[in-house]
Amino acid sequence: MAKYTIDQILGNSSEIEEVRNLIKRMAKSKASVLITGESGTGKELVAQAIHNLSNNKDKHFVAVNCASFNPSLLESELFGYEAGAFTGASKSGKKGIFEMANNGTLFLDEIGEMPIELQAKLLRVIEEREIMRVGGSEVIKVDMRIIAATNLDLEEQIQKGLFRKDLYYRLNVLPIYVPPLRDRKEDIEVLIEYFKNSMHGNFVITKETMNALKEYNWDGNIRELINCVRYLDNLEKSKIEIDDLPHHIRRRISNEVRRDLKFDQLDEILEDEKCLVVLEILHEAFLNREKLGRKTISQKAYNKRFNLSEYDVKSVLKKLSYYELTNSSRGRGGSVISPKGIEFLEALKKLNAN
Repeated sequence: MAKYTIDQILGNSSEIEEVRNLIKRMAKSKASVLITGESGTGKELVAQAIHNLSNNKDKHFVAVNCASFNPSLLESELFGYEAGAFTGASKSGKKGIFEMANNGTLFLDEIGEMPIELQAKLLRVIEEREIMRVGGSEVIKVDMRIIAATNLDLEEQIQKGLFRKDLYYRLNVLPIYVPPLRDRKEDIEVLIEYFKNSMHGNFVITKETMNALKEYNWDGNIRELINCVRYLDNLEKSKIEIDDLPHHIRRRISNEVRRDLKFDQLDEILEDEKCLVVLEILHEAFLNREKLGRKTISQKAYNKRFNLSEYDVKSVLKKLSYYELTNSSRGRGGSVISPKGIEFLEALKKLNAN
């Protein structure tokens, strides 16, 4: 039986609200539904929610993963078989999944992985609503709602000759797209709290860490997020900082901060300790509302135990100005850090913290 309902499709984003609205509209229909979306987005949850709002909610919800069987085994699983149909077959025969789902809902997960030779037989079932068991001669009438799901681009699969166009249009009557987490970032905190509470987790995630989690890409979507929450729960810490996150997430967050602030264009600055020292000195001067000349910058660098001649300072300031990290006045007006330079230092601090 389907155990998930529409109430368990969580989130406040407009994207997930649209999914819930489509589920409500499509649930009462008998037409086929095709659910698309990346792996881990919760496509089976959507399928079960549709079933539990349908007129068949008290009937069977039968799910099969089309990628988990070889062609010969999948055919016998779907259509069933008669006694003695093949070596190793049950002496009494066996009902297939189509028969089990009769009057209910059949969920075909990873439909894009179904062998091409079986797709024609599935198409016939959808059109004729009748099957024949492997090794049998009797035609069996079946009536079921078919919901299919895939993380593949079926139109691309059609172009490659791996999926039948006629089957695609038979399945894609009522399409639902489940967006990835990176397209619904405002839902991440809601989902984290839900999974934390379901695991009876007793920890608090700091604001900075939660913001970092919201900016993370979540390529594994809901499945990866659940794993992350389970990891944090097992740390048995009362407060979760960025350093407590799983290593692969910390590393990706650092890379994303670097990319988002176009650090790839500033590698020359990142790798030049002289530039970073001068930028930090100018930032301190900015906080004190000071403009510094080359001689003063050289002295302050010396106080930080860093040897910079006035000529070195001139060269560094020229480089920083080129990247718009500082502004320099003509004559003896001195140099100041620019807003971009302040943003760069703050981001660098965050990057080093990760």
